[in-house]
Amino acid sequence: MPGHLTLRRTNIPGAGTDDWSVILDGKEVIGRIYKAPNRQGNAWFWGLTMFPSSAANTGYASHLDEAKARLKARWHVLNR
Repeated sequence: MPGHLTLRRTNIPGAGTDDWSVILDGKEVIGRIYKAPNRQGNAWFWGLTMFPSSAANTGYASHLDEAKARLKARWHVLNR
């Protein structure tokens, strides 16, 4: 079962207000979504923090909702 994913403001010094940690079941940080500076068009970065890392577990999106949907879809693929 993939679990429930929620967003929480990232607790990283210097992180902007458009920086989110992705939390699994209210406990474990499994990813991050943030507004990427100096990116035209695809302004939002999303990524799963897992080992081994893979380019398929990261990407860019035009909007926050799109970034959330892409991260969630990838999480579900990996956790079937």
